[in-house]
Amino acid sequence: MKTTNVIINFYYLDELVNEAKEKAIQDHLNFLLSEEDNVTERDAKWSIEANSYLFYKDGTLAHTVTYTDGERKGKTYFIDKEDSLYLLR
Repeated sequence: MKTTNVIINFYYLDELVNEAKEKAIQDHLNFLLSEEDNVTERDAKWSIEANSYLFYKDGTLAHTVTYTDGERKGKTYFIDKEDSLYLLR
């Protein structure tokens, strides 16, 4: 068995460079529009910020979840491809 420490950098929307920020907002806007009509870029940006979504450097949404109840309340986890949870510091 080999063990390694991996560092993955996640970014909030306001930490992204303009191109990545535009990608993040447009991707989220497209998602919101698939659920309902009359959604604007402003709505998408508000939704991203209100939910504290995290992104990779290129603006791709990171697969994370923040629990709001129970013993994990207030903790944010990264979800990998096998659905394993990793607590973010």
